[in-house]
Amino acid sequence: MKTKCRTSIKNRSKRGFSLVELMVVVAIIGILAVIGIPQYQKFMSKARQAEAKTHLNAIFQGESSFFTEYNQYTPSLKVIGVGAVGQQLRYNAGFTAVTCTAYTTANGAPPLPVTAEIDLIAIDTAEATPATWAYTIANTGVTTACDSTSTVRAYSAWAWGNPTNVNGAAPNNANNNLDRFSINQTRLLTQQSIGM
Repeated sequence: MKTKCRTSIKNRSKRGFSLVELMVVVAIIGILAVIGIPQYQKFMSKARQAEAKTHLNAIFQGESSFFTEYNQYTPSLKVIGVGAVGQQLRYNAGFTAVTCTAYTTANGAPPLPVTAEIDLIAIDTAEATPATWAYTIANTGVTTACDSTSTVRAYSAWAWGNPTNVNGAAPNNANNNLDRFSINQTRLLTQQSIGM
């Protein structure tokens, strides 16, 4: 009698999983994936936004130094020492025009920039060995300002790009300027539009 019980316990332990148990596990993994993958992508997009903030912080530092020396601001990223660092960058940053109200070279300041000096992609593509930009980032819809009037002395620089994994080539390149940040002379960093 004792031998018979031992045999049935051994047989039970060798049975394995039933199809229902396996399907329940697969369903649970599927539910976790449906919830987890979008959350992970959102987290990665937020992490990529640090690139835009880093660009704008560099512009702020450069403009602060320029203001200390010349008592005015400039839309030239080259003059203030800002350039593209890295590969496959997702954000462009800078100014959209070469003008700066009441800018003067009388105090020894360099002349206003040419177009190739006002944003990171323009600088990068003018260099001999440009970084590889993963996206064609347009600057449409972005308005920047530079004012060196004695009563104003202000600027606003922008960063615009695409933190998602959406391909930046046509027809999706319309998304490449939807995520926008700006910074001004008081270091006020603002997310102007969310492109995630």
